[in-house]
Amino acid sequence: MKKIIQSAIALIAAISMCLCAASCGKKGQSDGESSKPSSEPISESVRENISISLNETTHNAVEDDVFNLTATVTPARSVRWSTSDDKIAAVSSSGRVIAKKAGTAIITADADGFKATCEVIVAAAEKNEYYVLTDKTAYLTAIGTANKKTINAKAYLSDENGETELTGETFKFESLDETIATVSENGEITPVSLGTTEIIVSGAKANAYVTADVYTAAITTPYEWLDMFKEDEKHEDRYYLENDIDFNGVTYDLGRDVPIFSAEVNGNYHTVKNVTEWRDKRYSDSMKDAYQGLFGADVFGMRLKNISFKNIRFTKSDCAVICDSMRMHPGNYKWGDKLYETKLSNVNIEAIYAVDGSGLIKTLYGGSMENVFAYLRKSDGSQFGSGFNCVVTEDYLNWQLGTSEFANVIVYVDGGTKWEKRPSSIGISLKDSYISATRQDALYRAFTTLNKNVWKLSEKNLPELKGDL
Repeated sequence: MKKIIQSAIALIAAISMCLCAASCGKKGQSDGESSKPSSEPISESVRENISISLNETTHNAVEDDVFNLTATVTPARSVRWSTSDDKIAAVSSSGRVIAKKAGTAIITADADGFKATCEVIVAAAEKNEYYVLTDKTAYLTAIGTANKKTINAKAYLSDENGETELTGETFKFESLDETIATVSENGEITPVSLGTTEIIVSGAKANAYVTADVYTAAITTPYEWLDMFKEDEKHEDRYYLENDIDFNGVTYDLGRDVPIFSAEVNGNYHTVKNVTEWRDKRYSDSMKDAYQGLFGADVFGMRLKNISFKNIRFTKSDCAVICDSMRMHPGNYKWGDKLYETKLSNVNIEAIYAVDGSGLIKTLYGGSMENVFAYLRKSDGSQFGSGFNCVVTEDYLNWQLGTSEFANVIVYVDGGTKWEKRPSSIGISLKDSYISATRQDALYRAFTTLNKNVWKLSEKNLPELKGDL
């Protein structure tokens, strides 16, 4: 019996050694004989090298210049084009570039992760003898094709006798991205999908461009404003204001306590004003009070720009000007693990509190602000309590969601100043951002900090948005 057991043990050991040898042999195979399943990604070490170059690495242009960049890729691959700043220079899917505004932008051609770049340096254009004039922006909605707009282009000749409009001049029109908007031979723009593209207008001796902005809807009434909140997490939606929105006599009713707002709103330098009546109950008197905030309790991926809020009056402490929670990711990860831009830019605020509440945002989970001026005060003229945080009450960046940036943000708090960054300030970047306790300091900070192209600034009056000139 003992011999039988010893033989069995020896057999098992031999089998184990064979299995181990087979396994070790696989581990020792060369990369060309790898036994990894074909579904696994190929490592960078065996990835095919791609050579990509551009016909130019630097291009000097003046405003309204149009030129082509050409990418040479070996072996042949499709190329994706992008720009570091579409306010300076925009690029089409074929490498056609329009220089829009003085400054510097980097145009990148990407072929499967291999990249080549061209630095585009745009100089301000002097008014030449011959020039083309158009409206700079065309707002359209993508609901049907009835909202077509025709470009009004004119050519002028400038000489010592003044400027003369050239009659009978013909123009050529070209869309940089026909998936957003197309343009006909006579300059009629047709919206295709939500987004922004440039329409190049070419005259005999000079060019111009029109920015075609395609939106979900135009907002003209308080009720249309509130309609934006009827559906949650509509990240691709885009709205713009055609005029000021006056809530005088209209209850600011988001309809429920926790709408999750994630769309883009372009105020087009208009004002939402006189929000003085809030719906205090969610569904019935037996329900708890709803949260008071212009964008409800929770936002992610919201882009808010070029807008003013005036005479916004909060009646309870459970409030914040923008929202309770601002984040860069969806709370339920419905949209996957991708981070979405959440940003306030060119925003002017006047908020009045009956009692202490929260400042601009109660809890920050990620997001940015730039060129923001806010004036916060108590309705009875008293000071805010020691617990009032005028910018953010709490900041939780515990999901490592990247940096939250506050640039050129001025908050003027009548009767006290405070921003305790708690429980942490990890990941928050502050640049030229201030809290002012006096009107004089707020005016000084605004005059030396805010973008003078979009703000009316003076030594006596609080800043007002004036539009991008």
